[in-house]
Amino acid sequence: RSSDLPEDDCGNEKDEPRNVLVDQRIWSLKQCCDVFSSCVGKLKVESKDGDLIWNKDDEVAMDFVTAAANVRAHIFSIARKSRFDVKSMAGNIIPAIATTNAVIAGLIVMNAFKILDGRLDECQTTFLNRQPVANRLLS
Repeated sequence: RSSDLPEDDCGNEKDEPRNVLVDQRIWSLKQCCDVFSSCVGKLKVESKDGDLIWNKDDEVAMDFVTAAANVRAHIFSIARKSRFDVKSMAGNIIPAIATTNAVIAGLIVMNAFKILDGRLDECQTTFLNRQPVANRLLS
């Protein structure tokens, strides 16, 4: 029960500067649990009409993801994030997945051409690094 949780110093509105926007506040663990519980109820009602569709501009969805991520962060002693920070990260996930899929599809096609050309010995395992390595090209 979230009522058994202590209010921690993170998310305490009286300690925050006046100019902090609501979305930039970091919720306490109790607030995260309360928001999570509330969102689960709201999402259950929404799901009765069919499947739920992710939209980072959907307030209930963002509250749910923020609360769930912050509860998990607390469990693993990771710093909690504001709703604003979580929304920024969520906006980058889909483009990152699309980019990764495009790179992998390109590598598969390059190897498929080698197979069709009878050059099986040239097919190799490829590793992708976050940072480019000098003098290393994909071929």
